Amino acid sequence: MVLAKEVVLEKMSKAHVVVLDVQPEADFEALHIRGSHPIPLGGDPGSFAQKVEMKFGRDKFFIVYGSSQPALNALDAAEDLRKKGLWAEAYPEGLEDWRGAGYPTEGTQAWKKADHP
Repeated sequence: MVLAKEVVLEKMSKAHVVVLDVQPEADFEALHIRGSHPIPLGGDPGSFAQKVEMKFGRDKFFIVYGSSQPALNALDAAEDLRKKGLWAEAYPEGLEDWRGAGYPTEGTQAWKKADHP
């Protein structure tokens, strides 16, 4: 199942939900969904799932996103987590969809309230 931005926004307020950004670290620093955590997908899917499990454990619900351009990254990452027995879904529309809706972002390229009345 893939998630829409409205569902992601609603779910991320729950304590057991972790939102993961699979973009490279520099892209995360530039712009990301407020409250998300950087775990770059990289080239080794097994390593990605292992990093997630080591950092957050197995008892969380993971929502995975990236840039909407390589939407497959989010889909692939969520699938990798599920293969390791973790509870995960993808938000393939990603950061551009989120930002376009005016939802909260952080980073060096995040909009400031003064920029948008």
